Amino acid sequence: MRDALAAGDLDYRGTVQVHHALEFLVGEIGLDRIRSRVVRPLGELRAAPYYGCQIVRPYGVGDKGGDPQDLERLIAALGATTVASPLRTSCCGSSLMATNKKLAESLCLKILIYWLI
Repeated sequence: MRDALAAGDLDYRGTVQVHHALEFLVGEIGLDRIRSRVVRPLGELRAAPYYGCQIVRPYGVGDKGGDPQDLERLIAALGATTVASPLRTSCCGSSLMATNKKLAESLCLKILIYWLI
């Protein structure tokens, strides 16, 4: 890898920190700062947080674990109301779309239908 980079007159020193957008907003910017800068609160909006599986598994970011709350906290900081969903950490199947399209579609449909019923 270093040879390929060197061929393009590039170098990698391993100092880059990668953050998930939610982790960055909550952990680096901070909810108090976000809350203080809201100009038009989303008071009438009801939002159903959806983490999906990639944000909580296998590594988890932010407030990690089986019951994450960072997205709910961010929604509240923006002035909206969260609506609970038991499927908020369920897999939508998108990573399976190329290898098992039928399963991926059924996982996604399960999440979508929950909100229609």
